Amino acid sequence: MGCCNDTLNGSIDHGVVDYFKENHKENSKESSQKIFHSALQKRISDILYPILRKAFVHSYNGSIDETYDIQEILGLGGISTVRRAIHIETNFQRAVKIIAKNAISETQKIMLLDEVDTLKILDHPNIIRVIEIIEDTSKLNIVTELCTGGELFERILNSRQFTENTAASYMFQILSGLIHIHSGGFIHRDLKPENILFLNSNADSPLKIIDFGVSKRISEKSKLSRLIGTAYYVAPEMIEGNINYKCDVWSCGVILYIMLCGNPPFNGNTEEVIFSKITRGVFNFSSKLWTDISKEAKDLIQKMLCKDVEKRLSAVEAWNHPWVQTRAKKLIEDNPINLKALKKLACFRATSRLQQATLQYIASNLTASQQIEELRKAFVSLDKNGDGHLSANELRLGYETISLSSSIKIDEILKNCDSDLNGLIDYNEFITATINWQKDLSHELLENAFKAYDKDKNGTISVNEIKMFLGGDGTELDSVWAKILSDADINGDGVIDLEEFKIIMLSHIEGTSLDMS
Repeated sequence: MGCCNDTLNGSIDHGVVDYFKENHKENSKESSQKIFHSALQKRISDILYPILRKAFVHSYNGSIDETYDIQEILGLGGISTVRRAIHIETNFQRAVKIIAKNAISETQKIMLLDEVDTLKILDHPNIIRVIEIIEDTSKLNIVTELCTGGELFERILNSRQFTENTAASYMFQILSGLIHIHSGGFIHRDLKPENILFLNSNADSPLKIIDFGVSKRISEKSKLSRLIGTAYYVAPEMIEGNINYKCDVWSCGVILYIMLCGNPPFNGNTEEVIFSKITRGVFNFSSKLWTDISKEAKDLIQKMLCKDVEKRLSAVEAWNHPWVQTRAKKLIEDNPINLKALKKLACFRATSRLQQATLQYIASNLTASQQIEELRKAFVSLDKNGDGHLSANELRLGYETISLSSSIKIDEILKNCDSDLNGLIDYNEFITATINWQKDLSHELLENAFKAYDKDKNGTISVNEIKMFLGGDGTELDSVWAKILSDADINGDGVIDLEEFKIIMLSHIEGTSLDMS
């Protein structure tokens, strides 16, 4: 990193610093810095190999008890049990969905793995993050980030005062998540309050969309082989066997209607009655409960629950509706442009492709903290179109806001931070570039990351293991993988051991402000 030392003040993990010094005590300060600067000169731009988010979600066979301490039950599903789990090495808290393999069909297993494949690709602050999949002879274990704040309606029922502004702040987040899902070519198909959780119990906790078990990549001519979803929230075209992105918007319209009055717009004692009302598409605001609800809220609901798909709002249009943007203004105002985060973003440099991939892997596995929450808010404040990516223009606007635009080269930021080469800064890329690694890069995290590479557990990382970690598909030149390894292979023996791995990773700290004297 090394260009903005003033932005990196804070406590340093002294165990990490001592380790770095100890492993270089036989060298002079000059030779120690030489290792770092030599690596820096190998700039990651030399190898334009994309590092994809899905590469960090690993699936492997083994006993989950070797990695996690499984704790109390958090929820029960038709085919699964969700429990709290503590990662043994890092002490991170997770949720694990445990599915008995003898209780599911092959089709159900495929659906579960499809859900995981979807979540591997999605990277958004309002979408649940999958961590890893561990399978043994009897169970399939899907590990995700842990949400402890309860379901959407549970929070509403327990709140002393629920306002339109609060409802708008929730819709702002849900629709932003939907924009991201749809931009990836997916439809959720089962949006309902039970599938929208709060990350924690704080009043300003972010929402997380969960349960992508029936999500689907769709095309213009996608058809339903069977009706999927929960009756109250199903769009009329789904009842007729058709699906499109706007099915999810309909579901959001139903959720908003219920949030504001407490009753569903299409009610009935049986699914048949409910579906009949949905097919007609007739609802009203005649109840006294709607007397004090604004015209703008009713306008948005009418446009989201429009039976004519062509006239129904898209997720982007609903997110940009004046009621959402105006009423959620406080949420936006509470996310000021973060000067420190933007400075760190501009200064981010990885010394090798391996280092950048590892930092992203660690960042994707970090649990919620005050620092992560501040960075999430900073990301949201920059994401002007709500799609979960930062474009060059959005970055430019952010730097203009803090009067730094004249000294910042946006193309350099993209070059250094856009590891998947999609021309945008994605959420995890942003967290990786802006987090205070001096505070968070611990020995435990580095050793856990090393083990993620070292599949055969022989204490070294080979070219093939790097390829497996980064998700190579066999089309890359062997020289690409050899170059990634050689950037970190300090002693030139053709593999990377734990000591070399730590030295390369800690050079990220040394390159900022670590005094080697």
